[in-house]
Amino acid sequence: MRSPALAAVACLFAAFGAAAHAAPIAAPSTQEKTWSTPAAEIGLFAPSVWAGPVGGGVTIAIIDTGIRADHQEFNGAGKIVGGYDAISGVASIAAASDTAGHGTHVASLAAGEADGTGMMGAAPFANILAVKVFAGSSTSDFYVARGLAYARASKAFVFNMSLGGSTASTAIRTELQSAVTAGKLVVIAAANDGAANPSWPARHASETWAKGQLIAVGAVDSKNVIASFSNRAGDAKDFFLVAPGVSDIGAYPTTANTYAMMSGTSMAAPIVAGAAATVKSKWPYLGPQSVAGILFASATDLGAAGIDPIYGRGLVNLERAMQPSGTPRVLANGTAATVKLVYPTGSVTVGPMVAAARGGVFEASVFDDFGRDFAIDLGLRARTWTPDGAPDAAARLSARLSDAFDLSAWGGPARMQSFIAPGADHVAATHLAFAPDGAALAMSNGAPSPLLGRQALAPQNGPAGPALAFAGHDAFFSADRVGVAVRRRLADGVFVTLGAERAQAEQRPQDSDLLSRARPNAPATAFEGEVLWLTGRGSIGVAAIAVSEPHSRLGDAGAALAVEGDATTQIARVQGAYALSRRITFAGAASLARTNSQRGVAGSLADRIGETDSVGYAIGVAAQDLARPGDRLDLSLGAPLAAARGEIETAFAIGADPDTGAPIWSARRISLASQTPEMRLELGYARPAGARARIGFAFTGRDNADGVAGAREMIVATAVRSAF
Repeated sequence: MRSPALAAVACLFAAFGAAAHAAPIAAPSTQEKTWSTPAAEIGLFAPSVWAGPVGGGVTIAIIDTGIRADHQEFNGAGKIVGGYDAISGVASIAAASDTAGHGTHVASLAAGEADGTGMMGAAPFANILAVKVFAGSSTSDFYVARGLAYARASKAFVFNMSLGGSTASTAIRTELQSAVTAGKLVVIAAANDGAANPSWPARHASETWAKGQLIAVGAVDSKNVIASFSNRAGDAKDFFLVAPGVSDIGAYPTTANTYAMMSGTSMAAPIVAGAAATVKSKWPYLGPQSVAGILFASATDLGAAGIDPIYGRGLVNLERAMQPSGTPRVLANGTAATVKLVYPTGSVTVGPMVAAARGGVFEASVFDDFGRDFAIDLGLRARTWTPDGAPDAAARLSARLSDAFDLSAWGGPARMQSFIAPGADHVAATHLAFAPDGAALAMSNGAPSPLLGRQALAPQNGPAGPALAFAGHDAFFSADRVGVAVRRRLADGVFVTLGAERAQAEQRPQDSDLLSRARPNAPATAFEGEVLWLTGRGSIGVAAIAVSEPHSRLGDAGAALAVEGDATTQIARVQGAYALSRRITFAGAASLARTNSQRGVAGSLADRIGETDSVGYAIGVAAQDLARPGDRLDLSLGAPLAAARGEIETAFAIGADPDTGAPIWSARRISLASQTPEMRLELGYARPAGARARIGFAFTGRDNADGVAGAREMIVATAVRSAF
């Protein structure tokens, strides 16, 4: 028995000619782009979409009037995987032959081939199962239900139903419920009555049993305005999408290369069905609820803000659907916690980390809210690491100009000296008190203590040695520090210094995914003890330093490699100086640091960071009174403190199993041994300029700057300081 309430939803068509069939190609032709405006409007030709399988491996069941199988949009090998005539009950492609035209057009909008001619559908490499449920332009609920049952038993994932009626059918509802249970995604045209709600069966999309696996589809014109004939979202708005449905060009069965322009929600629905197949083809493990959820979440909002009763979720947006939804997560070490992709690294480890990034160690996957994997290189921008030693050079030049303290004058009367210098982002203040026997007390804020970390100075027989701080633990600290230290005389020529400093980690921030700024961690603390032996012309100092860094290590303060607890670094430093004359002093310093091993916190990219050794050394010469009294020249050469041994153990998810979506893991070991340690040359000169001013210049040359292979930097600075 036929029911006039069920009819194909189509109208307004006219024929177009087309060229002969050509072999499938991998990219759309100009012809196809011109005739495939509906697919273009939803983003099919975006590089992120076209680079994928674009429907490959997914079957769309077109439950309609049949199909002309030899049309050039479908005659690629294996394109049509089967056919079924629900009226006769015969299963064959020939039995599903289209004599009405509607099904062929709908099928092409869903999955017309990318073959260089005509047009193409939203999933051009998808397969088609032709299920014929119409005889002419009408059918019955029995035949539609029978066709649904056949499609349900097939491998088709997406069903397209460009049909509808004014009343609900128990038989169709029952089969749709079975399709939902079987894991199918059903796309249904909303119908062309201009009504406030979709017709049946599209209206079933709002019912609880549909579980989000039924999508009702309305039509918009080329300006994304709801078509006058299209039914609106109404009470199915949460499960309603719109797609281009006015004057869509598609295949027509008159001949094997005939095309027609047709309008209706019948044309909009297969575009959504094709978009669903394209998403599924990229991530085969996605279920129907996830695919539908992705299309809903990525739709372009139209009409009133948010979900509305006219446009529902909005216009299907395939380009956006192929991008991560929600907050992407990096899966590391078996943990699915969200990881901030930031890693501000200290100068001690930045070289090995950049080398690892350039070697592809950080190539991984991120997973979105639907469990989809997206390839990502967490260290992509780190490969172009840019060194920035200008702030350090400026600070050292400022110190040369200050000439605040002459620590070579060990004897003499008790006195108090203070120095305050405004900087670019902080004010440095240092106060130093001397006793007649050479004992001293120093307090500093925003500057290194003159008693802590200071390289061994020549006694009165020569100028103070050059500052070789880059060879020591100053590499851990920024200028934002406070410190206190006391120096006591133990015996003739023997002094001991004890002190402490507290400072933020010194970071080398870079605007990138892996290496970028983040809120700094709690300040690190350093405790230092040093014994200094002085002779008439030289000095030797041996120091032991302990640095404690809360939830960071070696100046690193990033969330991506967050560690448990505090990192403790033990440092041994030896330094010495020799006064060749009262005008020239040679000096040298070397440091060896060892940092304890640590475990990564939950969600960290690091599972374990092993015990790490770091080494730094420098030699230099200081000369005074060369060109005029009161001038000073410093020259130093060496390797700043840098990691020489250690590794990070981690395991990244690098993809997902195509069948289950389970993460595919890859264990990685990241070496912290710098293969190209930085070599640094520093030259500075300062001289008086009148009674109350000094003028100076500085040059810094860095090869393999920050330990990054091939990175070179030259810095020249000049400055004048005057007292008022």
